[in-house]
Amino acid sequence: MKKLNLIALNITKNRHKLVKRFKQAYPEHQTGTIFLNGGTTTCRYSSDTENVFRQDSFFHWAFGVRDADIYGAIDIATGESTLFIPKFPDAYVIWFGEIRTQEHYLKDYSVDHVFFEDDIAAWFLERKDLGPVFRLKGVNSDSKST
Repeated sequence: MKKLNLIALNITKNRHKLVKRFKQAYPEHQTGTIFLNGGTTTCRYSSDTENVFRQDSFFHWAFGVRDADIYGAIDIATGESTLFIPKFPDAYVIWFGEIRTQEHYLKDYSVDHVFFEDDIAAWFLERKDLGPVFRLKGVNSDSKST
């Protein structure tokens, strides 16, 4: 348990570094939200078999999350962090074994808030006066994927 807390502490430091560097690079944007999406699950060819998942490096660096299909937000003014997780039906326990709860993400990744991804639009509407939303988007120089 101690090792996990140390990892979460380092991830929290990464988010603070990100906010600090963002504010230095864009002094005109001291408020707003950095909104990132982690890696997504993909299926092998035309089957329903999923490829082995590995989280995008930038998302893992900022949030430490190893799971797929998760979004993260960082408030530029306060540094508060929020994860948006998928909401799975109870029946999915047959395939997943354990369905991770919001409390799991709060504790294991030391984020300030966790909501279900269905709540993203409402979350942003509540914060519409907090400034612009910044997304990471580009073309990978190796794979040429967007």
